Amino acid sequence: MPPKTLAVLLCLAVTLVQCANYPKPCPGFLKFKNNFYIFEKNITIDGIPADINVHFKTGDIYYTIVKPDMTMNVERWHGDGSETIEEFSVQGLGVVRAFQTVNIDNKNDRIYTGTNNGYYQVIIIKDGTVDYKYLGGDDHDIMYLTPIFKDSMLLGTHPGDRMFISTGPKATVKFDVITKGRDLKTDVRNNIYFSIDRTPYVLRFMNRTQNYSSVPITIRKLPRGKLAFFIIDKDGEVYILDEDAKLFFLVNGEFPTFLGTFNQKEVNGFAMDQHKNVYIGVLNAIMKFAAYEKCPEGGKTTTSTTTTTHAPITTTTNSTWRPAVKDPRWRAPVKDKKRDAFLHKRKLALEKKRKEKRDQQTEGVRRKGLRLKSEFSTSTPSKDNLDTDEE
Repeated sequence: MPPKTLAVLLCLAVTLVQCANYPKPCPGFLKFKNNFYIFEKNITIDGIPADINVHFKTGDIYYTIVKPDMTMNVERWHGDGSETIEEFSVQGLGVVRAFQTVNIDNKNDRIYTGTNNGYYQVIIIKDGTVDYKYLGGDDHDIMYLTPIFKDSMLLGTHPGDRMFISTGPKATVKFDVITKGRDLKTDVRNNIYFSIDRTPYVLRFMNRTQNYSSVPITIRKLPRGKLAFFIIDKDGEVYILDEDAKLFFLVNGEFPTFLGTFNQKEVNGFAMDQHKNVYIGVLNAIMKFAAYEKCPEGGKTTTSTTTTTHAPITTTTNSTWRPAVKDPRWRAPVKDKKRDAFLHKRKLALEKKRKEKRDQQTEGVRRKGLRLKSEFSTSTPSKDNLDTDEE
């Protein structure tokens, strides 16, 4: 067999092997990074959820609920199978009128909540009841909070989302580095993530000086003018979900990489548990998307903890939730005739403009050549003049 023919056959064999090993689509599932996701259930609530947090130890979900009458409180959804919702009570807390935010530090197994007058640690007693321990933030109307280094708490207050640092009762000072901010989160390296006017930022913690840098870094290459919700998973990796459910992974906690979309609108909260399951807050519901390490086959799916059999994914007219769709990377592009016509018209206009510019340049060069030729002919002596000089 000629060497060239053998080489061609070898290349074809390698190509076939590569095609066989190429990852295939997983119908009905969304693939983000190394996990496959599918809608599992709706947690029905009465209002808009915000500040969604999952307590890794119990599986309970804590969130701030904004009621239709614009009143706020913190609720706890029990993940023990009962799926009951418990509302935090301000009874016995004196001047406290409402709980307004919640944040869970799963690393240290601590739950914090902010009120219109200071912040508290939530203590879950063995019988399941809730108690509160006052920590600080006197006379501050707290809308956001997150624990930072040296047992301090960063507070976002009302009005104006002004920032304060509290180290305990009667010890609250202004945070000069960040004048205002909201949607506060802290990663395992004490970096602070927050938003100002729908623009996300990160404030780096400097290990050498054991303090924060003086200038926050803008997280760029994200959809403009969209709400952004931060989450730090159990491995310390940082994710952002915007209000259109577009998911981004922050490389080195700063550079966003687009992973895909959950195909939802008007998102107002985002959380992730220790099994990578995703919780998305929308009006009157928290949607749970279950995570799987491998694409299920034959309806059976294997997670890191349990084996579950799913019924086929179907869409009904009475469905109260929007079903999961295929990974958008495998979806055929939708043709938009109006947009195509607009792009074609703009292309023709640009080509016409470029042609006019080229013609102008060509005409300029031609005129310059004629001018130089004219100048040369007038400055060059004639033959009769040259003969007179020789004589």
